[in-house]
Amino acid sequence: MQEAYDEAGGIPPLYVPADFVRVKHILVSDESQALSLIERINAGESFEILMTEYGEDPGMKREPTMLLGYLMYSGTNFVPEFKQAGLELKDVGDITAPIKSSHGYHIIKLVEKLPKGSRKYEDIKETYMNGLLLRLKEQYYEEQVNTWMEETKITSHIEKIRSIRTPDSAK
Repeated sequence: MQEAYDEAGGIPPLYVPADFVRVKHILVSDESQALSLIERINAGESFEILMTEYGEDPGMKREPTMLLGYLMYSGTNFVPEFKQAGLELKDVGDITAPIKSSHGYHIIKLVEKLPKGSRKYEDIKETYMNGLLLRLKEQYYEEQVNTWMEETKITSHIEKIRSIRTPDSAK
């Protein structure tokens, strides 16, 4: 589901499962750093800025996940500790204490809770169309670059260059 979400430019699905949430997290390898970050967040520093500066999860550094967060529900395939803590958050904006997993320490923030059920296509049609147009532009660009690379014949003459004697090598 996360791959489909990313490919759709961060657009939520047309059907939303019962426990569908969107979360962001700061992943660090050291518990004392996680506790320090919690203190800074509680003192009013921006979760998103701290996530960008200190977060070690490469997924949270890519668009659209960096801006929108991870989609999560009971059927998603996240590390169990991370998933359980994310799904237990009640209100948008809530933040967990550091959660230990095999990846390190997570500080999780609930970004969005969507109501269960179908979404009307008309309500999200423009967003979907914009996402599709963006994907088509990116695909065209990639195909064009590949075509140019195939058409361009680059010849290397390393051995000829090495065989040239310079004035210093003639001595």
